[in-house]
Amino acid sequence: LLALRERFGRTIERLGVRIEVLGAERVPRVGGLVLMWNQETHLDHLVLAASIPRPFLSLYNNEVARTPFYGAYMRAAGHFHVDRNDEPQWRASIARAAAEIRAGRCVLVSPEGTRSRDGRLLPMKRGAFLMAVDSQQPIVCATVIGGHSRMPRGSPVVRAGPMRIVFSDPIST
Repeated sequence: LLALRERFGRTIERLGVRIEVLGAERVPRVGGLVLMWNQETHLDHLVLAASIPRPFLSLYNNEVARTPFYGAYMRAAGHFHVDRNDEPQWRASIARAAAEIRAGRCVLVSPEGTRSRDGRLLPMKRGAFLMAVDSQQPIVCATVIGGHSRMPRGSPVVRAGPMRIVFSDPIST
């Protein structure tokens, strides 16, 4: 994990993005955990991987599943594909993720389900909260600040500048 975090950190630095992480000590290092984040940009995937202080799995949608190489990696690594258009499929994925959380794993999820076009928070989907309640494990929020300014939705270009990740205190389900 440390080598992967360092590699992502170096990639982000080469892109000219400076990350500030606040509250990492609030993330429990052991035990089941639901980690929720506000999804701003595709850059979040690199930034969060470099910032989260423990191994994690994540939920990912059809768009990520279709992304060359990355989608195949997500499947092979055991992350949880959620097809928003197929309720029996996403419910089964959410149930598998909740079981992993109960077994002590950390699962990262964006309750919005997609990136916003303007950087503002989108309406929350229910699956993330169903997973949290089913797991009966704490939730920690990871707030991403500045991602939209670095790489707005639809942009293939990363703009140099700061990003901040702020972890909340754990919230009981």
